[in-house]
Amino acid sequence: PPRCLNGTRKEILSTITSWTNDFTASNVFWIHGYPGAGKSTIAFTIANQLKEANRLGAIFAFDRKPETSPSVLWRHISYKLTQEYLTCRVEIVSKVKDGALKNITATEIFYQLVAEPLRQWGGVLTGFPHDRLPVIVIDALDECGGLGSSSIQGRGEILSRISEWAKLHPHFKLIVTSRFEHDINHSFSTIPHRSLAIDIGNAVKPESTEDIRRYIEDRFKKMTTGDESELVNWPGEDVVDDLSKRALGIFIWVVTVLNYVAVNPSEKWLNEVRGSLLPSGDVYALYRQILESAFSGWNHDECANVVDLVGTIVAVQIPLTSDDVASLLNMGTVTAKNICKRLQPVLDGGDMLRFAHQSFVDFL
Repeated sequence: PPRCLNGTRKEILSTITSWTNDFTASNVFWIHGYPGAGKSTIAFTIANQLKEANRLGAIFAFDRKPETSPSVLWRHISYKLTQEYLTCRVEIVSKVKDGALKNITATEIFYQLVAEPLRQWGGVLTGFPHDRLPVIVIDALDECGGLGSSSIQGRGEILSRISEWAKLHPHFKLIVTSRFEHDINHSFSTIPHRSLAIDIGNAVKPESTEDIRRYIEDRFKKMTTGDESELVNWPGEDVVDDLSKRALGIFIWVVTVLNYVAVNPSEKWLNEVRGSLLPSGDVYALYRQILESAFSGWNHDECANVVDLVGTIVAVQIPLTSDDVASLLNMGTVTAKNICKRLQPVLDGGDMLRFAHQSFVDFL
Protein backbone atom coordinates (compact mmCIF):
# COMPACT_ATOMS: atom_id res chain seq x y z
CA PRO A 1 0.00 0.00 0.00
CA PRO A 2 1.19 3.57 -0.68
CA ARG A 3 2.75 5.58 2.14
CA CYS A 4 3.66 9.24 2.40
CA LEU A 5 7.32 9.97 1.75
CA ASN A 6 9.08 10.60 5.05
CA GLY A 7 8.84 14.26 5.99
CA THR A 8 5.82 15.03 3.78
CA ARG A 9 2.19 15.71 4.67
CA LYS A 10 3.31 16.62 8.18
CA GLU A 11 0.57 19.19 8.87
CA ILE A 12 -2.22 16.91 7.65
CA LEU A 13 -0.91 13.86 9.52
CA SER A 14 -0.47 15.92 12.69
CA THR A 15 -4.05 17.22 12.45
CA ILE A 16 -5.45 13.70 12.11
CA THR A 17 -3.25 12.30 14.88
CA SER A 18 -4.30 15.07 17.27
CA TRP A 19 -7.93 14.29 16.53
CA THR A 20 -7.45 10.57 17.28
CA ASN A 21 -6.21 11.58 20.73
CA ASP A 22 -8.99 14.10 21.40
CA PHE A 23 -11.74 12.14 23.12
CA THR A 24 -13.96 15.20 23.47
CA ALA A 25 -14.16 15.61 19.69
CA SER A 26 -16.63 13.96 17.33
CA ASN A 27 -15.68 10.39 16.50
CA VAL A 28 -15.89 10.64 12.67
CA PHE A 29 -13.24 12.27 10.46
CA TRP A 30 -13.87 12.75 6.73
CA ILE A 31 -10.91 13.37 4.38
CA HIS A 32 -11.98 14.34 0.88
CA GLY A 33 -10.45 15.63 -2.31
CA TYR A 34 -9.91 15.36 -6.05
CA PRO A 35 -8.85 12.00 -7.56
CA GLY A 36 -5.09 11.67 -7.26
CA ALA A 37 -4.71 14.26 -4.52
CA GLY A 38 -3.19 11.64 -2.19
CA LYS A 39 -6.10 10.60 0.03
CA SER A 40 -5.29 6.88 -0.01
CA THR A 41 -1.62 7.52 0.68
CA ILE A 42 -2.59 9.61 3.70
CA ALA A 43 -5.04 6.92 4.86
CA PHE A 44 -2.47 4.13 4.72
CA THR A 45 0.20 6.29 6.35
CA ILE A 46 -2.13 7.09 9.24
CA ALA A 47 -3.10 3.41 9.48
CA ASN A 48 0.57 2.43 9.65
CA GLN A 49 1.19 4.96 12.43
CA LEU A 50 -1.85 3.70 14.32
CA LYS A 51 -0.65 0.12 13.95
CA GLU A 52 2.74 1.03 15.39
CA ALA A 53 0.92 2.69 18.31
CA ASN A 54 -1.32 -0.39 18.82
CA ARG A 55 -4.42 1.64 17.95
CA LEU A 56 -5.39 0.38 14.50
CA GLY A 57 -8.70 -1.40 14.83
CA ALA A 58 -8.96 -2.10 11.09
CA ILE A 59 -8.34 -0.59 7.69
CA PHE A 60 -10.50 -1.38 4.68
CA ALA A 61 -9.91 0.00 1.19
CA PHE A 62 -12.68 -0.03 -1.39
CA ASP A 63 -12.08 -0.39 -5.10
CA ARG A 64 -14.43 -0.65 -8.04
CA LYS A 65 -14.82 -4.42 -7.71
CA PRO A 66 -18.35 -5.61 -6.87
CA GLU A 67 -17.12 -7.81 -4.03
CA THR A 68 -16.03 -4.80 -1.96
CA SER A 69 -19.54 -4.44 -0.58
CA PRO A 70 -20.99 -3.12 2.70
CA SER A 71 -21.26 -6.69 4.03
CA VAL A 72 -17.59 -7.37 3.34
CA LEU A 73 -16.63 -4.08 5.00
CA TRP A 74 -18.45 -4.71 8.27
CA ARG A 75 -17.43 -8.38 8.43
CA HIS A 76 -13.80 -7.34 8.00
CA ILE A 77 -14.02 -4.71 10.74
CA SER A 78 -15.79 -7.15 13.07
CA TYR A 79 -13.14 -9.79 12.45
CA LYS A 80 -10.32 -7.34 13.14
CA LEU A 81 -11.97 -6.22 16.38
CA THR A 82 -12.10 -9.83 17.58
CA GLN A 83 -8.39 -10.18 16.85
CA GLU A 84 -7.28 -7.04 18.64
CA TYR A 85 -9.72 -6.48 21.52
CA LEU A 86 -10.77 -9.12 24.04
CA THR A 87 -13.94 -7.29 25.11
CA CYS A 88 -15.20 -7.23 21.53
CA ARG A 89 -14.06 -10.78 20.92
CA VAL A 90 -16.18 -12.20 23.72
CA GLU A 91 -19.29 -10.33 22.55
CA ILE A 92 -18.85 -11.10 18.84
CA VAL A 93 -17.92 -14.77 19.26
CA SER A 94 -20.94 -15.36 21.49
CA LYS A 95 -23.24 -13.91 18.81
CA VAL A 96 -21.66 -15.99 16.06
CA LYS A 97 -21.77 -19.21 18.07
CA ASP A 98 -25.49 -19.04 18.75
CA GLY A 99 -26.11 -19.46 15.01
CA ALA A 100 -28.55 -16.57 14.72
CA LEU A 101 -26.42 -14.56 12.33
CA LYS A 102 -26.57 -16.71 9.21
CA ASN A 103 -27.61 -14.96 6.00
CA ILE A 104 -27.99 -11.58 7.68
CA THR A 105 -27.90 -8.24 5.85
CA ALA A 106 -25.07 -5.73 5.87
CA THR A 107 -27.09 -3.53 8.21
CA GLU A 108 -27.55 -6.41 10.67
CA ILE A 109 -23.86 -7.24 10.47
CA PHE A 110 -23.04 -3.66 11.43
CA TYR A 111 -25.47 -3.56 14.36
CA GLN A 112 -24.83 -7.07 15.69
CA LEU A 113 -21.10 -7.51 15.06
CA VAL A 114 -19.72 -3.96 15.17
CA ALA A 115 -21.97 -1.36 16.81
CA GLU A 116 -23.41 -3.47 19.64
CA PRO A 117 -20.04 -4.91 20.77
CA LEU A 118 -18.61 -1.38 20.79
CA ARG A 119 -21.62 -0.07 22.75
CA GLN A 120 -21.14 -2.83 25.32
CA TRP A 121 -17.47 -1.97 25.55
CA GLY A 122 -18.26 1.74 25.81
CA GLY A 123 -20.14 1.07 29.02
CA VAL A 124 -17.09 -0.44 30.73
CA LEU A 125 -14.26 1.74 29.45
CA THR A 126 -13.15 2.89 32.90
CA GLY A 127 -9.53 1.97 33.38
CA PHE A 128 -8.90 0.98 29.76
CA PRO A 129 -5.84 2.87 28.45
CA HIS A 130 -6.86 5.58 25.99
CA ASP A 131 -3.76 4.99 23.92
CA ARG A 132 -5.07 1.52 23.04
CA LEU A 133 -8.58 2.49 21.92
CA PRO A 134 -9.37 1.46 18.33
CA VAL A 135 -9.39 3.69 15.27
CA ILE A 136 -11.05 2.34 12.12
CA VAL A 137 -9.97 3.56 8.66
CA ILE A 138 -12.20 3.26 5.57
CA ASP A 139 -10.46 4.33 2.37
CA ALA A 140 -12.06 5.31 -0.96
CA LEU A 141 -15.70 5.08 0.11
CA ASP A 142 -16.76 6.48 -3.28
CA GLU A 143 -15.45 3.30 -4.95
CA CYS A 144 -17.73 0.96 -3.00
CA GLY A 145 -19.24 -1.93 -4.93
CA GLY A 146 -18.25 -1.28 -8.52
CA LEU A 147 -19.95 0.96 -11.05
CA GLY A 148 -23.63 1.71 -11.58
CA SER A 149 -26.66 1.60 -9.31
CA SER A 150 -25.23 -1.08 -7.00
CA SER A 151 -22.37 1.26 -6.15
CA ILE A 152 -24.72 4.12 -5.23
CA GLN A 153 -26.92 1.81 -3.17
CA GLY A 154 -23.97 0.30 -1.31
CA ARG A 155 -22.51 3.71 -0.66
CA GLY A 156 -25.83 4.90 0.71
CA GLU A 157 -26.00 1.93 3.08
CA ILE A 158 -22.54 2.65 4.42
CA LEU A 159 -23.26 6.36 4.84
CA SER A 160 -26.33 5.44 6.91
CA ARG A 161 -24.21 3.22 9.13
CA ILE A 162 -21.58 5.97 9.49
CA SER A 163 -24.39 8.17 10.79
CA GLU A 164 -25.01 5.48 13.42
CA TRP A 165 -21.30 5.28 14.19
CA ALA A 166 -21.41 8.99 15.09
CA LYS A 167 -23.75 8.03 17.97
CA LEU A 168 -21.25 5.58 19.48
CA HIS A 169 -18.94 6.47 22.37
CA PRO A 170 -16.57 9.27 21.22
CA HIS A 171 -13.59 7.10 22.13
CA PHE A 172 -14.27 4.86 19.10
CA LYS A 173 -12.86 6.79 16.13
CA LEU A 174 -13.64 6.35 12.42
CA ILE A 175 -11.63 7.89 9.56
CA VAL A 176 -13.18 7.92 6.08
CA THR A 177 -11.61 9.07 2.80
CA SER A 178 -13.47 9.70 -0.44
CA ARG A 179 -13.86 11.98 -3.37
CA PHE A 180 -16.15 14.96 -2.81
CA GLU A 181 -19.46 13.58 -4.08
CA HIS A 182 -22.75 15.34 -3.38
CA ASP A 183 -24.45 12.39 -1.67
CA ILE A 184 -21.42 11.79 0.55
CA ASN A 185 -21.14 15.48 1.44
CA HIS A 186 -24.85 15.67 2.23
CA SER A 187 -24.68 12.65 4.52
CA PHE A 188 -21.71 13.98 6.46
CA SER A 189 -23.37 17.39 6.77
CA THR A 190 -26.11 15.79 8.89
CA ILE A 191 -23.80 14.37 11.58
CA PRO A 192 -21.11 15.72 13.92
CA HIS A 193 -17.76 15.14 12.25
CA ARG A 194 -14.35 16.61 11.52
CA SER A 195 -13.64 17.38 7.85
CA LEU A 196 -10.39 17.96 5.98
CA ALA A 197 -10.15 18.86 2.29
CA ILE A 198 -7.01 18.05 0.29
CA ASP A 199 -6.81 21.28 -1.69
CA ILE A 200 -5.59 21.38 -5.29
CA GLY A 201 -5.45 23.84 -8.17
CA ASN A 202 -5.36 27.51 -7.27
CA ALA A 203 -6.29 26.61 -3.69
CA VAL A 204 -3.29 24.31 -3.21
CA LYS A 205 -1.36 25.04 -0.04
CA PRO A 206 2.39 25.79 -0.09
CA GLU A 207 2.93 22.72 2.10
CA SER A 208 1.46 20.46 -0.59
CA THR A 209 3.64 22.00 -3.28
CA GLU A 210 6.70 21.52 -1.08
CA ASP A 211 5.71 17.90 -0.40
CA ILE A 212 5.44 17.28 -4.14
CA ARG A 213 8.83 18.90 -4.60
CA ARG A 214 10.36 16.46 -2.10
CA TYR A 215 8.70 13.57 -3.89
CA ILE A 216 10.10 14.75 -7.26
CA GLU A 217 13.60 15.07 -5.81
CA ASP A 218 13.35 11.58 -4.32
CA ARG A 219 12.17 10.04 -7.61
CA PHE A 220 14.90 11.69 -9.67
CA LYS A 221 17.49 10.61 -7.11
CA LYS A 222 16.34 7.00 -7.47
CA MET A 223 16.46 7.27 -11.27
CA THR A 224 20.11 8.35 -11.16
CA THR A 225 21.42 6.31 -8.22
CA GLY A 226 24.77 4.80 -9.17
CA ASP A 227 24.87 6.76 -12.43
CA GLU A 228 28.36 8.04 -13.17
CA SER A 229 27.18 10.09 -16.14
CA GLU A 230 25.96 13.65 -16.50
CA LEU A 231 22.70 12.65 -14.79
CA VAL A 232 24.28 12.67 -11.31
CA ASN A 233 23.00 16.20 -10.56
CA TRP A 234 20.05 15.87 -12.89
CA PRO A 235 17.65 17.52 -13.55
CA GLY A 236 18.40 20.69 -11.55
CA GLU A 237 16.43 23.03 -9.33
CA ASP A 238 14.60 24.83 -12.14
CA VAL A 239 13.04 21.63 -13.47
CA VAL A 240 12.04 20.44 -10.00
CA ASP A 241 10.46 23.83 -9.26
CA ASP A 242 8.61 23.81 -12.57
CA LEU A 243 7.13 20.33 -12.12
CA SER A 244 6.18 20.85 -8.48
CA LYS A 245 4.27 24.03 -9.33
CA ARG A 246 2.63 22.57 -12.42
CA ALA A 247 1.31 19.62 -10.42
CA LEU A 248 -1.11 21.99 -8.62
CA GLY A 249 -1.21 19.66 -5.63
CA ILE A 250 -2.29 16.59 -7.64
CA PHE A 251 0.15 13.86 -6.67
CA ILE A 252 -0.99 11.39 -9.32
CA TRP A 253 -0.20 13.96 -12.03
CA VAL A 254 3.43 14.24 -11.00
CA VAL A 255 3.68 10.49 -10.29
CA THR A 256 2.52 9.77 -13.84
CA VAL A 257 4.83 12.38 -15.36
CA LEU A 258 7.81 10.88 -13.54
CA ASN A 259 6.78 7.35 -14.53
CA TYR A 260 6.75 8.66 -18.09
CA VAL A 261 10.23 10.15 -17.70
CA ALA A 262 11.53 6.97 -16.01
CA VAL A 263 10.86 4.97 -19.19
CA ASN A 264 13.92 6.69 -20.66
CA PRO A 265 15.65 8.89 -18.05
CA SER A 266 17.64 11.28 -20.22
CA GLU A 267 17.95 15.01 -20.74
CA LYS A 268 16.48 14.79 -24.24
CA TRP A 269 13.47 12.74 -23.14
CA LEU A 270 12.79 14.96 -20.13
CA ASN A 271 12.85 18.07 -22.32
CA GLU A 272 10.43 16.43 -24.76
CA VAL A 273 8.09 15.45 -21.95
CA ARG A 274 8.17 18.91 -20.37
CA GLY A 275 7.76 20.64 -23.70
CA SER A 276 4.71 18.61 -24.63
CA LEU A 277 2.94 18.64 -21.27
CA LEU A 278 -0.62 19.84 -21.55
CA PRO A 279 -2.42 21.99 -18.94
CA SER A 280 -0.86 21.79 -15.51
CA GLY A 281 -2.50 19.31 -13.17
CA ASP A 282 -4.88 17.97 -15.85
CA VAL A 283 -4.58 14.22 -15.26
CA TYR A 284 -6.92 13.19 -18.07
CA ALA A 285 -5.07 15.33 -20.61
CA LEU A 286 -1.83 13.75 -19.41
CA TYR A 287 -3.23 10.23 -19.81
CA ARG A 288 -4.40 11.08 -23.33
CA GLN A 289 -0.97 12.45 -24.19
CA ILE A 290 0.80 9.35 -22.87
CA LEU A 291 -1.40 6.99 -24.89
CA GLU A 292 -1.08 9.06 -28.06
CA SER A 293 2.70 9.13 -27.68
CA ALA A 294 3.00 5.44 -26.76
CA PHE A 295 0.94 4.14 -29.67
CA SER A 296 1.58 6.76 -32.34
CA GLY A 297 1.75 5.16 -35.80
CA TRP A 298 0.08 1.92 -34.76
CA ASN A 299 -2.45 0.55 -37.25
CA HIS A 300 -6.06 -0.42 -36.55
CA ASP A 301 -5.33 -4.07 -35.69
CA GLU A 302 -2.46 -3.13 -33.39
CA CYS A 303 -4.61 -0.57 -31.57
CA ALA A 304 -7.35 -3.19 -31.26
CA ASN A 305 -4.86 -5.36 -29.34
CA VAL A 306 -4.19 -2.43 -27.01
CA VAL A 307 -7.92 -1.97 -26.38
CA ASP A 308 -8.36 -5.69 -25.69
CA LEU A 309 -5.44 -5.82 -23.27
CA VAL A 310 -6.44 -2.66 -21.42
CA GLY A 311 -10.05 -3.83 -21.21
CA THR A 312 -8.93 -7.16 -19.76
CA ILE A 313 -6.86 -5.47 -17.06
CA VAL A 314 -9.89 -3.40 -16.08
CA ALA A 315 -12.38 -6.29 -16.20
CA VAL A 316 -10.61 -9.15 -14.42
CA GLN A 317 -11.25 -9.56 -10.70
CA ILE A 318 -7.89 -11.21 -10.06
CA PRO A 319 -4.86 -9.44 -11.62
CA LEU A 320 -3.00 -11.37 -14.33
CA THR A 321 0.52 -11.34 -15.74
CA SER A 322 1.16 -10.22 -19.31
CA ASP A 323 1.63 -13.88 -20.29
CA ASP A 324 -1.75 -14.73 -18.74
CA VAL A 325 -3.45 -11.93 -20.65
CA ALA A 326 -1.75 -12.96 -23.89
CA SER A 327 -3.00 -16.52 -23.44
CA LEU A 328 -6.50 -15.37 -22.53
CA LEU A 329 -6.74 -13.11 -25.59
CA ASN A 330 -4.92 -15.49 -27.93
CA MET A 331 -2.38 -12.73 -28.42
CA GLY A 332 1.35 -13.17 -28.94
CA THR A 333 3.35 -12.84 -25.73
CA VAL A 334 5.79 -10.45 -27.43
CA THR A 335 2.88 -8.25 -28.49
CA ALA A 336 1.43 -8.24 -24.98
CA LYS A 337 4.78 -7.41 -23.38
CA ASN A 338 5.36 -4.62 -25.90
CA ILE A 339 1.99 -3.06 -25.09
CA CYS A 340 2.64 -3.35 -21.36
CA LYS A 341 6.04 -1.72 -21.77
CA ARG A 342 4.40 1.25 -23.48
CA LEU A 343 1.80 1.41 -20.72
CA GLN A 344 4.48 1.57 -18.01
CA PRO A 345 3.68 5.15 -16.95
CA VAL A 346 0.15 4.13 -15.90
CA LEU A 347 0.84 0.61 -14.54
CA ASP A 348 1.85 0.03 -10.93
CA GLY A 349 5.11 -1.69 -11.84
CA GLY A 350 4.49 -5.18 -10.42
CA ASP A 351 4.43 -8.49 -12.29
CA MET A 352 0.65 -8.59 -11.96
CA LEU A 353 -0.99 -6.08 -14.28
CA ARG A 354 -2.78 -3.31 -12.39
CA PHE A 355 -3.29 0.33 -13.24
CA ALA A 356 -1.54 2.60 -10.78
CA HIS A 357 -4.58 4.74 -10.04
CA GLN A 358 -8.35 4.54 -10.38
CA SER A 359 -8.36 7.88 -12.22
CA PHE A 360 -6.88 6.15 -15.29
CA VAL A 361 -9.79 3.69 -15.34
CA ASP A 362 -12.18 6.63 -14.97
CA PHE A 363 -10.43 8.32 -17.90
CA LEU A 364 -10.95 5.25 -20.09
